[in-house]
Amino acid sequence: MLIYSPQISPRLLYIVEIMFQRLLNVECQLTDNKEYFIEYQGIKFSYGDEKIDELHFFAHNLLFEKNIYEQKIETVSWKDYTLFFPVADSLLPFDPFAVGFYLISRYEEYLPYKQPDEHGRFKVSSSVAYQHDFHQKPILHIIAKEIGNIIQKKYPEFTYQLPAFSILNTYDIDIAYQYKGKGIFRFAASFLTSIIHGNHHKIKQLWNVFLQKSVIDEFDTFAQHQKDAKKSQNKPVHFILTAPFGKFDRNINYRSKAFQSLINQLKTFSDIGIHPSYYSSEKTGLIKQEIERLENISGLKISKSRQHFLRFSFPHTFEELIHNGIRDDYSLGWANEVGFRAS
Repeated sequence: MLIYSPQISPRLLYIVEIMFQRLLNVECQLTDNKEYFIEYQGIKFSYGDEKIDELHFFAHNLLFEKNIYEQKIETVSWKDYTLFFPVADSLLPFDPFAVGFYLISRYEEYLPYKQPDEHGRFKVSSSVAYQHDFHQKPILHIIAKEIGNIIQKKYPEFTYQLPAFSILNTYDIDIAYQYKGKGIFRFAASFLTSIIHGNHHKIKQLWNVFLQKSVIDEFDTFAQHQKDAKKSQNKPVHFILTAPFGKFDRNINYRSKAFQSLINQLKTFSDIGIHPSYYSSEKTGLIKQEIERLENISGLKISKSRQHFLRFSFPHTFEELIHNGIRDDYSLGWANEVGFRAS
């Protein structure tokens, strides 16, 4: 398939790859040569501010800008959705490529946050998807499929294939165990706190732990994780927090035998990823230290990651992750809402 645009920008190349190669499994080529496009006899459409083909999408200026600006979000109704970047005399009442780029690039999160939450995160309520009630829809897939159908009406020989659905279980290991692996000082502090608050059940549990008696650890659900993996025949991912103990980083001691034993257990049925600590998104070097720590303990090359508390900043956090060998990040969900953060 051939796509004509009078200007081929990095943003346009990016969203075309997402829309066609990744979402529709269609190979395509971009050209800015109008004569070549007009003479081309195969499947084609044009994109820009001048209509030169029956299949034409009028362009919003977003994909041809070079800097990041606050965008004016004018809305337009389409099917059951309220989208934005309206255009006239086009195959769709909005620019699907500008909308797609704005959403999947997280353009709005590069701008200064308006009223961030208590952890300094971009709030779901600030997102255009939430404000127009499509944050729980994979809207890029929906738009891509509509484009595929439009092209197919003109060219019946055109075919596309949407990605197959699959399930992946992932776990953040913030605090591996209630009692094991926390060290004498944390154990003593927990015991004292339980006495102060009159928590007799926990006092008894801690005392039994101290006496090395068997106790039920409600945090220890890893055997169930393994059963679920075997039943589903899908390999899960466990993201492990390796930061030293702190206000927001409260996992067991990474030097403990309990921690090392857990990693060895998880390796038998799960992929292991890093769970970068609370302050890793703002303190350069922490991600590197924490990845190296997990690699030394596990003996594995770590290439998967999800941020603790889903705290990150564009583009710094992701540049740090890439620089330290991370290839798959799983942080782009909402902290307090179910939905498709990148649409």
